[in-house]
Amino acid sequence: MNPALLAAAALLAASPAAPAEPRLEVSFLAVGQGDAAFAVTPSGRTLLVDAGPPEAAGSLARHLRTRLAGPIDVVVLSHPHADHLGGMRAALSVAGARHFYDPVLDHPSPLLADLYRLVGRLSRGGSLVAHRVRAGVTAPVDFGDGARLEFLAPEEPLLSGTRSDLNANSVVCLLRYREVAVLFTGDSERPTEARLLAAGSGRLRATVLKVSHHGSRYGSRASFLRAVEPRVAVVSAGSGNRYGAPSESVLDRLERAGARVYRTDRDGTVRVSTDGRTVSVETLGPLP
Repeated sequence: MNPALLAAAALLAASPAAPAEPRLEVSFLAVGQGDAAFAVTPSGRTLLVDAGPPEAAGSLARHLRTRLAGPIDVVVLSHPHADHLGGMRAALSVAGARHFYDPVLDHPSPLLADLYRLVGRLSRGGSLVAHRVRAGVTAPVDFGDGARLEFLAPEEPLLSGTRSDLNANSVVCLLRYREVAVLFTGDSERPTEARLLAAGSGRLRATVLKVSHHGSRYGSRASFLRAVEPRVAVVSAGSGNRYGAPSESVLDRLERAGARVYRTDRDGTVRVSTDGRTVSVETLGPLP
C-alpha cells in the first residue's frame, strides 16, 4: 500500500468517535391505573412528575434506585388523587429530593397527610424546598443545560364548581429542550383546557403530550389538541381499568390531530429521547 495512504488509514482508525449529542430522556412509567414520569436532562438532572397509585410504590422505588445517583432534583405532584400521589412517599424515601412542587389543594387524604409530614420533615432539615404552584407566580425551573420546566396551571383564582375541582386544578407543566417540548397535563379536564387556551394557545405547542386524565372523555378536546399539535401522545392507564380509559373518542381525536399514540396499558413504559430537534420512542414493557 502507498505509505501516504497507509498513514492516512492509521490516522483515521485512531480518530476518536464523535461525542454523543446531549439528550433529554423522559420515561412514562407503567404504574398501572395512574401517572408517573421520570426525566433525565442532558446534564443528568432529574425530574419526577407524579408517582402512580399506592400499589405501584414498590416497583417505582426499585426503578428509581437504578436511575438515581443522588436526590431527585425536582418532584412535581400534579394533584392529590391517590393514583398520582400513591407512590410519592416511597419515591422521596429512595434518595430524597431538592425541590417539591404541588398545587396545595384542599383534600382530606391520609396519603396526602403522610406525604406532607415527610415533605415538612425534609424541608425543616434543609434538604428540600417546597413550592406551591401558581401559574404566572411560580418561577420556571432552569436545569442549566438547556432544559427548562414552565408551570402553566393552575392559576388564581382556582377553578371551582367543575365536575372535579381537584382534576381541573392539576399542575400543567411544559418541559422544553431546544426545539422539543413535553407537555404534562395531570388529570386536567375541559375547564382547564379552556383556561389554558384563553391564556394563549401558542405557548401550548409541544412535540410530546402526556394525555390528560388517562385519556378519559373529560379532556383532550379537539381545540386543545390543535393548539398542542403533538407528534407523540402517551396515555398512562392500567390494563382493563374500571373507568374504560382511554376513551375511544379521545383516541380518535389524537389520531386526527396527527399524533402517534402510545399506551402504558399495552406498551408498558414508554421512553422518549430527544437531542432537542429529533425525537425517538422506545416501548420497554412493564416495570420490574
